Amino acid sequence: MRRALGPAVVLAVLCGATALLPASAPPASHKPRPIDLDIACNYAPVFAGGRLRIFTREGRNQVMEVATDNAPDCSPVPIATAVQPVACGGAVFALDASGDLWKLGSGFPATVDQVATGAIAMFPGEPLPAILYQDKFRLPSGSEMTLPFKADGGAKVEGGWWLFGKGKAVLLGEDGSVKWSWEPKNLTPRAACISGGKLFAATREGYLFALGLKRGGKIFSYRCGGEIFPPLAGPEGSVVFSASDHAVRRLSAHGQLLWQERMGARLGFGLVRVGGGFLCAEEAGRKVALFEARTGRELWRWEAPEGEILLPPAASGTLAAVLVSTEKPKPVLWLLTLPAIAGAANG
Repeated sequence: MRRALGPAVVLAVLCGATALLPASAPPASHKPRPIDLDIACNYAPVFAGGRLRIFTREGRNQVMEVATDNAPDCSPVPIATAVQPVACGGAVFALDASGDLWKLGSGFPATVDQVATGAIAMFPGEPLPAILYQDKFRLPSGSEMTLPFKADGGAKVEGGWWLFGKGKAVLLGEDGSVKWSWEPKNLTPRAACISGGKLFAATREGYLFALGLKRGGKIFSYRCGGEIFPPLAGPEGSVVFSASDHAVRRLSAHGQLLWQERMGARLGFGLVRVGGGFLCAEEAGRKVALFEARTGRELWRWEAPEGEILLPPAASGTLAAVLVSTEKPKPVLWLLTLPAIAGAANG
């Protein structure tokens, strides 16, 4: 998550405008569903096992069965969440400020581990999430490794982990072994993905590098007009990413720009994969849009009548949940039904 929100910031969720819906939009019976919340939201919502969960740093969290519930219930156990929770399988894992790692599935919430405090991120893993600290990395197995630099963030990539800090990054195997490190001159490494035998690594300054998987050698670089945000995606050996210059792009395995689509305001979040498409949202703007992965064709667009988007959207199947801030005294959750074509894989 790019921006932490205090309890005084009241968040509502993408509201029910009908403008700009093309022919592929959901039928009228699938209109956005408004759901009242009574908590502030500090983290992006998480779908898992047919449930949608919303978390706060203060411990008042809510959960709902998206297919049957008309409103979310408060979680029976307060969890003062310390970092963005993650979905692993059919459950959600949340780490609280005291170091308790919680598993939230179909049963009663339960702690599954006790870890050190001070975590800065979690990533999906098996049997437990991986946990990143500034000075160390805890693997899903529970073993830990000391990092060769002060970490700012990271990502789960195919076959391992990508961790980065100021001016440095490292690619780890599944067992935590160091495959190679990367130190781009005068640039700040950020998120990455693996696609077509290459690692595509972004920087804060708007560069995207294709690096060889074996040794990390540069294959090509591409520069766009703003910071590139996580996560990146890699369909069919290419890479798709969003940047703060309002654009979503797809590059080929050789660095050719395959397509570029622009939103109306600054993009501050990475892409959410939805079947054969990518859902993106404006930061401090009012729109979300769904683009087809192969062609970049806009499948669907929806605009909030007021407020600003401050948290990344979440999606499960063709259902999306997006939070925005408004001047209303209480948060509101809107569940959005995406076009059916979004559920079809198309590369």
